[in-house]
Amino acid sequence: MKYMDEFVREIPLTLVINDEEKWTLLCEPSHLKALVVGFLYANYYIQGLDDLDKVIIDEEKGMCYIELQNNLSIMNHRYVTSGCVDSAVFYRMLDAITNKPLQKKALNTTQIRSLKNAINSLEALSAIGWSKTHNSIVKDVYPVNRIYKIVGEQLIESKQYEFIILDENLTMELLIACKRSNIHGICYRGYVSEKAIRFSEKMGIDLVSFQESGDIFVQGKKLL
Repeated sequence: MKYMDEFVREIPLTLVINDEEKWTLLCEPSHLKALVVGFLYANYYIQGLDDLDKVIIDEEKGMCYIELQNNLSIMNHRYVTSGCVDSAVFYRMLDAITNKPLQKKALNTTQIRSLKNAINSLEALSAIGWSKTHNSIVKDVYPVNRIYKIVGEQLIESKQYEFIILDENLTMELLIACKRSNIHGICYRGYVSEKAIRFSEKMGIDLVSFQESGDIFVQGKKLL
């Protein structure tokens, strides 16, 4: 992992939907449209870009104005509990659990080598949306925002990533966002709970961990 010697900017971004303030996200001010789209989509507030009529971002004022198609309204609110460096959100988990699992794809040696090269190139506070044909790098202070930015960019650019690569511990929220976005795997260099491993197996999501020791784990099991 590469480290930066500079301070990271952080701004509040208030989402105003159909003239009603809904949420304020703390974020690093890059890929803001992707962040907003990814946040709304990953949390099941919209079904796709067709639900959005307009997204206007005023970075100077820290505001994002969103108009939904056909007077679609967002009635539900999220329950948020405080976490260490982020908020751990438990919302509509049943949507992810009850939906059809992803079709698992077999990992091969070439793919694992490519993932290892990608995670070794990762800079601080970054994540990579990875596929065999295209990659995208995003930055943010908060891990879940990096996932939202990748999910949003995937929708906006009509791309499909195979893996998200990040240097963080895994949370259920990150797994749910991947499942929602048809991203088949997460490559990471942190820790993962047994519950998250069981959930990933049920949902068809590959977990590949590269440790500083050089050991490689898939679904929590060490590769020989």
